[in-house]
Amino acid sequence: MNIHQIKSTYAIFLKFSVLSILFTTTLTINNASASLTDHLIFKPNQTPFADCPLADQQGFQKISKHLQIEGKDELVRFYFKDNPSPRILVIDFHGVEGRACDRLPYLTKLYYGQGRIAADIALAVVEYPGYAGDSISPSEERILANTKALLAFISQINTAQSPVVLYGESLGTAVATYAASISSIFSTSSPNTNSNTGPSALNNIAGVILQSPFTSIVEVAKHHYPYLPVGLFISSKFNAYQWAANVTVPVIGLHGTSDSFIPIAIGKQQMSYFTRSSKTVWVEVPGAEHDTIFNSPLYWEKVEEFFLLLNFSIY
Repeated sequence: MNIHQIKSTYAIFLKFSVLSILFTTTLTINNASASLTDHLIFKPNQTPFADCPLADQQGFQKISKHLQIEGKDELVRFYFKDNPSPRILVIDFHGVEGRACDRLPYLTKLYYGQGRIAADIALAVVEYPGYAGDSISPSEERILANTKALLAFISQINTAQSPVVLYGESLGTAVATYAASISSIFSTSSPNTNSNTGPSALNNIAGVILQSPFTSIVEVAKHHYPYLPVGLFISSKFNAYQWAANVTVPVIGLHGTSDSFIPIAIGKQQMSYFTRSSKTVWVEVPGAEHDTIFNSPLYWEKVEEFFLLLNFSIY
């Protein structure tokens, strides 16, 4: 081998070495960035799930159960208020901050609206993995896998086969949309669908309520950081716009006009992706912000109208 061949071989080796270092460094940075962005996205309250005095006061059961789903252990947790013969089961998915227990004060309005007691409603308020004292870190992958396990378990306790309404707020709108999308897929699939994913639990979903919906975490991040390539660093993207296309049941979206966290334009855009839904309703709540929309009488008025649209009278 002459000197030119040696130099050529060395140059090729050097190029591959540099590319290998760059590739490894990129993977390391991306993994670190993904971990960092997940930390920035999720804001869990780590007060233990069992420590929820309001649940005790309002008669909610504290359900915590380990399930084997698709070969993996999933800890399913939710606060459950049952009725002897519920005509409808509402499943609530909360936002990025706090914990499920924090949502009980306003969700009980489904039961105690202006002094009137709601008839025949069962309510499940879901807790995410990585929240409320759970040791693992939350992520999109873990939350969606846990949602599958939750729906499989709900089918077992929903012995009356009551119609289900999925109720999502903020981040929970993506989770509710995902749940409704796999419901639509399973309900039209063959009878041999893997029972561990709970197809029988999913085909009785009657409607979806979305409070402050969004298209994806990336689009929301772009709004707040328009000059940064945020899409490169976010692993938990929650691409709700992709799942929306598979939802066939009625959907209502409610959004505050003063929402600075998820701009109303993003919420309205997300609603346009429910192209197969049998009915979509869009409600703009004047002056409402991201965390105050449920204080508006208009909000609850439209929620009640949606239940009536589904042929359920909640009061």
